Amino acid sequence: MKRLIIFSFSIIIFQLNSLPLSAMPFNGAAEPNERGKFYTIKPDLRKCASPICGGWYINPVNRKKMRCPDGTKKSECYVGSSKINIEGLSSDQKTTLNNAMHQSAVLLKAQLNKSVSYSELIINAAWIAVDKNISGLINTQKSEKFYTVSNTGIVCITTPCPTLEASLLSRHRTKTFSHLDLTRINATSANFEQAYKAMDTDDGLLLQGSYISYEPNGLTMQASNFYLKLEAENKISKQCIKTGCSSQLCSDEPVMTTCEYRPEYECYKTATCSRQSNDDCGWEMNNELLDCLNNAATNGKM
Repeated sequence: MKRLIIFSFSIIIFQLNSLPLSAMPFNGAAEPNERGKFYTIKPDLRKCASPICGGWYINPVNRKKMRCPDGTKKSECYVGSSKINIEGLSSDQKTTLNNAMHQSAVLLKAQLNKSVSYSELIINAAWIAVDKNISGLINTQKSEKFYTVSNTGIVCITTPCPTLEASLLSRHRTKTFSHLDLTRINATSANFEQAYKAMDTDDGLLLQGSYISYEPNGLTMQASNFYLKLEAENKISKQCIKTGCSSQLCSDEPVMTTCEYRPEYECYKTATCSRQSNDDCGWEMNNELLDCLNNAATNGKM
């Protein structure tokens, strides 16, 4: 009897795993994949009633095929519409993004909303190409792929030195290398400055390119274009709050702490928690708060 039950259960599991992705149970309108996946995009120029025509063709970054909204696997999928889900963008920034999408000069991190006709692309983040002379990003050279590049923090006294690390977008494969060649890219000095700063951020610098090897630099990444993240001009800062078990911390989000009591915590009860010049939350260190903290220290209670 036990063997029969186990065998039947195995058949059910096999049948579930054999279902196409479109037939699997789905909770929620958008794909449940954090902030989405990376796509390139181009406009649909066919002339007919929307949303049947006039939407977008999307391609999965660094992947040959993706699961389309209709359940089929293709290298290119059609979506009927798009929605910008980036808080704080100005009207000019939205126009800039829309123009870049029509030029196929953008990398998008997005999700598919399958609850509307012909699906909708929910755009959660966007990186715009700096070199608009490079056309047809979807028809990229086979040898070139999309990467995010970051500084490794490694310091060497000899060359070549693996000071940079590249992760293949959507694949999470990483490789260290010694030199980044941006000489083929038509960009301003300000663009290049932004690119080098981006390598020290959590997102890194998104670029399109391939590896080459030559002396004396060793392994080199040669880029044909790079992309700068569209940051909201009207970014809304969270309100600073007093938090922690004794309200001894100033932060823009709740923080859990242990609940031992210290005398200086009394000083923070009347102190002001606000956003500082560096955009972080912190205490306003006025004379009243400084005197209170110094008195607590002098009395040996800290």
